Amino acid sequence: MKSPLYILTFLLPLATELVSASPTAEPDFDALEMRAGGGGGSGGGSGGGGSGGGSGGGGGGSGGGGGGGGSGGGKNPCRIDHNYWYWRYPCDQSDRTTEAHSGDKFSASCWYKNWYKTDKGWAHNFDKPSKCHGDWEKRRC
Repeated sequence: MKSPLYILTFLLPLATELVSASPTAEPDFDALEMRAGGGGGSGGGSGGGGSGGGSGGGGGGSGGGGGGGGSGGGKNPCRIDHNYWYWRYPCDQSDRTTEAHSGDKFSASCWYKNWYKTDKGWAHNFDKPSKCHGDWEKRRC
């Protein structure tokens, strides 16, 4: 029979690894999530429209009228359609930083698992407008 000291020296490192281990998604999960967004061809077009809308959130109505010809196609797919919170870290237990309001423009710099990093903080993937695509979907944080 093994001595108690031997068992402790063998089991203690295993126990600490088990406690400190964090659950991670399978490697293919991230690739599947990225492919689920569909074609990225419309992503380039939405970026150009976003620069004009970003010049003035309140004055967007008067600037949008100048476009004239695009009554149906003038809607920016990256406009936020519901209020949600930005988070300090990509974790549900982290602190909230600020709130996104309906009508604001969604813009991210990169993604991590099911989170997008923005200038205001981290946003869940389900808070991103579903038809909004950009080059951040290719960059991991």
